[in-house]
Amino acid sequence: MLHGKGKLEYLLLLPKEDMRYQWTTNKKKADLNAKKYYQNCEGIDVAGNRLYFVSKAQKQMFILNLDGNRYEVESTVGGSFSGAPDQLVRLIGEGELLYYTEEVSRTFSLCCFF
Repeated sequence: MLHGKGKLEYLLLLPKEDMRYQWTTNKKKADLNAKKYYQNCEGIDVAGNRLYFVSKAQKQMFILNLDGNRYEVESTVGGSFSGAPDQLVRLIGEGELLYYTEEVSRTFSLCCFF
C-alpha cells in the first residue's frame, strides 16, 4: 500500500529487445505500447520477484521478472480452454498454484499454471 506521494509509471514491453521491459512516465507512449502488445489486460498477481497478468485480446499470460527487467509470455490457448483468460488466483498450501479463469458465454474453464 502506498502512503503519501509516489511516482506513477507505466509499462512498456520491448519484445524486439530480447523480451525486456521498462517503466515510463509517458502515458501516451505506454497506451500505444499496450494497444500493440498487451490489450485488454485483467487479473494481476505477484509472487516473489514475478508479476503475472493476462491479456484477453492476445490470449496470453505475461510474467514480468521484477528484478531483471525481462518478461516471458505464455499462451492461454490449449486443451478445452478456448475463451479469453480473465482473473488470476493464487492458492497457497503445500505448493503454490496459479489459476486463471476463462470468460466464455456458455462454459467455464479453470486452468492451472505452476
